[in-house]
Amino acid sequence: MEVVGLSAVTSVSTGALHSCAVTSGQVWCWGDDTKGQLGNGTMNPSLAPLEAQGVLMPATVVSAGGAYTCALAGAGVQCWGFNANGQLGDNSTTDRLSPVSPMF
Repeated sequence: MEVVGLSAVTSVSTGALHSCAVTSGQVWCWGDDTKGQLGNGTMNPSLAPLEAQGVLMPATVVSAGGAYTCALAGAGVQCWGFNANGQLGDNSTTDRLSPVSPMF
Protein backbone atom coordinates (compact mmCIF):
# COMPACT_ATOMS: atom_id res chain seq x y z
CA MET A 1 0.00 0.00 0.00
CA GLU A 2 1.35 3.46 -0.84
CA VAL A 3 0.52 6.79 0.75
CA VAL A 4 2.40 9.78 -0.66
CA GLY A 5 5.12 10.76 1.82
CA LEU A 6 4.90 7.48 3.78
CA SER A 7 6.39 4.05 3.17
CA ALA A 8 5.65 0.56 4.46
CA VAL A 9 2.03 1.44 5.35
CA THR A 10 0.36 -1.43 7.22
CA SER A 11 -3.05 0.12 7.98
CA VAL A 12 -5.04 2.98 6.49
CA SER A 13 -8.49 4.40 7.22
CA THR A 14 -10.53 7.31 5.96
CA GLY A 15 -13.01 9.37 7.96
CA ALA A 16 -15.47 11.98 6.71
CA LEU A 17 -12.80 14.61 5.96
CA HIS A 18 -9.51 13.09 7.15
CA SER A 19 -7.38 9.99 6.64
CA CYS A 20 -4.81 8.16 8.76
CA ALA A 21 -2.19 5.47 8.21
CA VAL A 22 0.13 3.33 10.32
CA THR A 23 3.76 2.90 9.33
CA SER A 24 6.60 1.58 11.49
CA GLY A 25 4.30 1.56 14.52
CA GLN A 26 3.44 5.26 14.20
CA VAL A 27 0.12 6.89 13.24
CA TRP A 28 0.11 9.61 10.58
CA CYS A 29 -3.01 11.65 9.69
CA TRP A 30 -3.93 14.35 7.18
CA GLY A 31 -6.96 16.36 6.06
CA ASP A 32 -9.47 18.30 8.15
CA ASP A 33 -8.55 18.92 11.78
CA THR A 34 -11.37 21.15 13.10
CA LYS A 35 -11.99 18.76 16.00
CA GLY A 36 -8.41 17.59 16.57
CA GLN A 37 -8.87 14.38 14.60
CA LEU A 38 -5.29 14.47 13.30
CA GLY A 39 -4.04 13.97 16.87
CA ASN A 40 -1.09 16.33 16.68
CA GLY A 41 -2.26 18.71 19.43
CA THR A 42 -3.62 21.37 17.07
CA MET A 43 -6.74 22.09 15.07
CA ASN A 44 -4.86 22.93 11.86
CA PRO A 45 -5.74 21.00 8.69
CA SER A 46 -2.90 19.47 6.71
CA LEU A 47 -2.54 18.34 3.10
CA ALA A 48 0.45 16.16 4.07
CA PRO A 49 0.65 13.39 6.70
CA LEU A 50 1.45 14.58 10.24
CA GLU A 51 2.43 12.25 13.06
CA ALA A 52 -0.22 11.87 15.76
CA GLN A 53 1.54 12.90 18.98
CA GLY A 54 1.51 10.70 22.06
CA VAL A 55 0.34 7.46 20.45
CA LEU A 56 1.72 4.52 22.40
CA MET A 57 4.13 2.41 20.39
CA PRO A 58 3.68 0.31 18.47
CA ALA A 59 0.42 1.24 16.79
CA THR A 60 -0.86 -1.58 14.60
CA VAL A 61 -4.29 -0.50 13.29
CA VAL A 62 -5.99 2.88 12.88
CA SER A 63 -9.66 3.68 12.35
CA ALA A 64 -10.81 7.15 11.29
CA GLY A 65 -14.40 8.10 12.15
CA GLY A 66 -16.48 11.14 11.26
CA ALA A 67 -14.23 13.65 13.07
CA TYR A 68 -12.36 11.35 15.45
CA THR A 69 -9.73 8.62 15.23
CA CYS A 70 -8.89 5.51 17.24
CA ALA A 71 -5.86 3.23 17.09
CA LEU A 72 -4.76 -0.07 18.54
CA ALA A 73 -1.61 1.17 20.19
CA GLY A 74 0.77 -0.24 22.77
CA ALA A 75 -1.23 -2.73 24.79
CA GLY A 76 -4.57 -0.99 24.31
CA VAL A 77 -6.68 1.54 22.44
CA GLN A 78 -6.25 5.29 22.09
CA CYS A 79 -8.67 7.81 20.56
CA TRP A 80 -8.71 11.53 19.77
CA GLY A 81 -10.82 14.20 18.11
CA PHE A 82 -14.57 14.95 18.32
CA ASN A 83 -16.17 13.64 21.51
CA ALA A 84 -19.57 15.36 21.89
CA ASN A 85 -21.30 11.99 22.29
CA GLY A 86 -18.58 10.29 24.33
CA GLN A 87 -17.25 8.33 21.35
CA LEU A 88 -13.66 8.50 22.63
CA GLY A 89 -14.62 6.43 25.66
CA ASP A 90 -12.76 8.60 28.19
CA ASN A 91 -15.87 9.26 30.30
CA SER A 92 -16.20 12.82 29.01
CA THR A 93 -17.66 14.82 26.14
CA THR A 94 -14.54 16.95 25.72
CA ASP A 95 -12.89 17.01 22.29
CA ARG A 96 -9.30 15.76 22.50
CA LEU A 97 -6.48 17.13 20.34
CA SER A 98 -4.14 14.31 21.40
CA PRO A 99 -4.68 10.61 22.10
CA VAL A 100 -6.44 9.47 25.26
CA SER A 101 -7.11 5.95 26.49
CA PRO A 102 -10.74 4.85 26.84
CA MET A 103 -11.85 3.83 30.31
CA PHE A 104 -12.72 0.14 30.13
